[in-house]
Amino acid sequence: MLTVTAGGGIDAEGRETLDIDYAGPPMRVLFNPSYLLDGLTGMGPVATRLTFSTDDPQVATVKPVVLAAADTDSPDFRYLIMPIKPPDSGPTPPS
Repeated sequence: MLTVTAGGGIDAEGRETLDIDYAGPPMRVLFNPSYLLDGLTGMGPVATRLTFSTDDPQVATVKPVVLAAADTDSPDFRYLIMPIKPPDSGPTPPS
């Protein structure tokens, strides 16, 4: 399951839970919503794969993530996005 949460203010907050194909440890990753939407818009109406550079949840929150079409190994479009460091995460873990 993937839970997408948007907002953070008192007046506006949204939450959506989606079924996804994921086999790894639980992660909490934050993205700038404008940058994430730019990447997803560029993908068009296809299933999208987010590829993390590591399975370690502590390191994955500070390493680039690649968005690409899920149905091919050599997509025509790839989008690189950096997660936002969570405010409560403490120091950046070593690479």
